[in-house]
Order: sequence, then C-alpha cells, then structure tokens
Amino acid sequence: MIVEIGVVKKTEGIHAMVIVQKKSSCESCNSGGACSQSPEGVEMLALNTAKAVAGQTVKVTMRAHTYVKGTMLLYGIPMILFIAAAIIGQGMGEKYFPSFNPEIISAVSAFTVLFLSFVVIKLLMRNSEKKTEYQPVIEEIVKDADGNSCPTM
Repeated sequence: MIVEIGVVKKTEGIHAMVIVQKKSSCESCNSGGACSQSPEGVEMLALNTAKAVAGQTVKVTMRAHTYVKGTMLLYGIPMILFIAAAIIGQGMGEKYFPSFNPEIISAVSAFTVLFLSFVVIKLLMRNSEKKTEYQPVIEEIVKDADGNSCPTM
C-alpha cells in the first residue's frame, strides 16, 4: 500500500483535494488524472472517508496493486505492441511492398501502433478514474487545522 501525508486544501462532496509533497516517483506516475502539479506540491483528489476538512493533515493511501497494474498498462503493453508491430511490419514490408524499404514500413507500423495504444489507454483511464477502487483514499486525520495531533482510532 502506498501511503502519503498531505494537507486538505478543500472538500467537494465525498472527495477532498489534498496537497502532498512532490516526490521523484511523480515524474513517472500513471494515476490517470487523480492528481496534478501545483506550486505547493501535488494536488490529489481523494475519497474523503475520514471526513476531513480544509487545513487538516491527513494520511492518504493507494493500493499498491493498482499502481503496479497502472504501470504495466501504461508502459508494458505499449512496448510489447511496439515490438510486435515492428516485427510484423518488417515481414509485411518484405512480402507485400518489395519496392519500399521494409525497415521504413516496420518503423511506421511500430510508431502507429504505439500511438494508437496510448490513445486506447487514455480512453481506458478515463473510465477507470470513476471507479472508487482506483482512487486514493483518506484513511485518517493526522493533525487538525490548528496543528494539534489527532488520536488514532
């Protein structure tokens, strides 16, 4: 489980906007729109199960298998498809287009499939953003808005 500590910026119904400190892993994150960069840090939309209010310091968790699954979806599948399209494009170029350089056909087909795979992944991420199991969750309130520690339950 991935755990972050952040400060609630505002609440919106059952969600809260939490600002967490930016880390090096943010550069390769595939949260699919769950967070965005801001001058204060990273703004993350999380399910507010702890009923936190603005100014409180909270513990936000995200399931590790969700992170691994997202990483595989974002990086693994496009690279496998890219390599497969390059190999298939090479063979098709030699067989069906002998007047063209088969390496050019291989490259064009590989990059076309790579681009299409990213488009499909973006569409899948839009659908998964709405599912609560893929969203960060505020598990507990660490400090109240005045900076006083809150007892854990």
